[in-house]
Amino acid sequence: MIQGVLPRRLRTSETSPQSFADVIGCGEPDYDLIIDDGLHSPDANLFTLEFALGAISPNGVIVIEDIEPSALPIWQIVQYEFLLTKYQAHIVKTKAAYVFIVTQSEVLSALLSKS
Repeated sequence: MIQGVLPRRLRTSETSPQSFADVIGCGEPDYDLIIDDGLHSPDANLFTLEFALGAISPNGVIVIEDIEPSALPIWQIVQYEFLLTKYQAHIVKTKAAYVFIVTQSEVLSALLSKS
């Protein structure tokens, strides 16, 4: 955390476009970190991802967590779709599930290569 800057948590309903419009209406131009910790269903996660791609700062990170192994093929296709874009997408295996991470910068790649 940057000294003097407090993180801000905004809650949305991943199935409601109005919920995301309300977040945009809060006046934040770009977010440095967006974490989807919601319904854990691919359709809701993809809706969050669509919003996040338009709201993330140039050096920001988008995290979709707790992806079930059964949904992995969907996320592999999504990762493939990012290959020719300005974004980098990574699928990371955790002990219980997978995490999908998207960034515009090369910072994440550098961090992942060190681990």
